[in-house]
Amino acid sequence: MVVSEVKTKEKEILLDVNEATKMLRLLQYKDSDPVILCAYGQTNLYHPARPKNENYDWQTVTTLAAKNGRSGLFDSVQKDLVKPATNNFGFISSPGGVAKLSRKEITKSRILVYEIDDEELIDQFDAWEVAGLPEPTCMMDSGNKSYHVYHVLDEYADVEVIENLRKRISKKIFDYCGFNTDHSLHSCHQPTRLAGAIHPKGGRRAKVVYETGNVYSIEKILEVTEDIEENENDNTADKGKLWREDTNPIELKNYPKPEELNIKFPVDIALSKKYIDKNYFKNYMQYFEATNSMHPKWPNCLIFKDSITRETLKIKYDLYDLAV
Repeated sequence: MVVSEVKTKEKEILLDVNEATKMLRLLQYKDSDPVILCAYGQTNLYHPARPKNENYDWQTVTTLAAKNGRSGLFDSVQKDLVKPATNNFGFISSPGGVAKLSRKEITKSRILVYEIDDEELIDQFDAWEVAGLPEPTCMMDSGNKSYHVYHVLDEYADVEVIENLRKRISKKIFDYCGFNTDHSLHSCHQPTRLAGAIHPKGGRRAKVVYETGNVYSIEKILEVTEDIEENENDNTADKGKLWREDTNPIELKNYPKPEELNIKFPVDIALSKKYIDKNYFKNYMQYFEATNSMHPKWPNCLIFKDSITRETLKIKYDLYDLAV
């Protein structure tokens, strides 16, 4: 095991360029190779930016990177990282652009990555070993509650191959460790966190904590993983939009309107289990009754002032008609 040393001391700086560069080098990016950096959150802001109403011209991006390096990109992305809506720092792990289907910019990659959800960091660290996977090319502590674990291939492969391999690795982690992984990272167009910036939720700087620099053949990854059944209705594919379209929308006309109902609904069918377990509803009610206003810490809560969104049917019911 080779544990990385952080050369740049922790400072009150927005972006540790040395740490970001180190991670990109481990992922086999030369300093003059093209890469799209990203400030993301409520939306995605890319650097270099795509010309309006045009596809990325990857040859131009490549030429500029060879000529100017990456310093200009780091400078420009920092300006977006100070904005609350785009305070996460990442990159696109595939060349060509940022869209896979709508503009067909991304056609290949060589990077495999997984991130475990909702497990202790100490349990995540050696999950690859428990699952019988090869030593990672590198691991990054996200600065919050997870590690991002990378295996880099020795050659580029089509998007379909890469996404299949990412899914196979996720399945191996689940089968051997019982850990769920973030399936959004299966997609090659998904922004992926890059070391060097402070995680806005965790408050720690993302950094490389394990490195080998190893690269692997496709055959090796196939050898240590198992076949998976591809879901024909998989809706993680890029459609050129920030949010995926609802593939099974609810027909509101098939359900009664709130004013047509004269019965009370138990809160446990109007709220998710998370909101019940953590007493969000009870706390909200107390705050609402005292102030008649929305709690500032719950801007995305399912409850909106005097109404509540029922998750399962997406129907709003009068707050005081609910059985509390």
